[in-house]
Amino acid sequence: LNGVTPSWWLLTIFTGVSLGSGLCVKWTALNLVGLVSLRIFYRFIRHSFKIFRTTTLMDNGRTLITRLIFSRRFVGGALVATFIIISYMWPWYLHFHLLRNSGIDEDSMNNNFRSQLVGSTIPLPDGESPQGVTTSIFQLHKTMLAINKASKFVHRYGSPWYEWPVLRTPVLYYL
Repeated sequence: LNGVTPSWWLLTIFTGVSLGSGLCVKWTALNLVGLVSLRIFYRFIRHSFKIFRTTTLMDNGRTLITRLIFSRRFVGGALVATFIIISYMWPWYLHFHLLRNSGIDEDSMNNNFRSQLVGSTIPLPDGESPQGVTTSIFQLHKTMLAINKASKFVHRYGSPWYEWPVLRTPVLYYL
């Protein structure tokens, strides 16, 4: 990894954590994740062509693939992607481990999850083992997406997606 400094590692990890945190708070941050990912991919492809033009298949005992995998662009992209996933999933992991009591919003989850809540009267479905946190996260996201797609509710803080970058409508936060 030529040209890698401690500040490069720090900024690369910070980029992934920032993008993952933004995505965890509001899915509209996905456009920024996409733009940064396109930029990283573009730089990797450009770098790959540069390596391909300047090397033979065997260059000092290292293959072309090895040089690409251990390039700063590839490692940076992998680090950013890893930290996006970690910083996105961590708050959900905490959510499912800290909020273990039965409550009003549990109806959106399946019976397997609901059976594990403290105070729940729902038994674990026959033949199933308790689902893990990752399954619970994906199931909740699937349910939230279905609810949002089916919602026809209009409010004064709503705005079409194409107005989001210019923030014509104020953002409503629930406290």
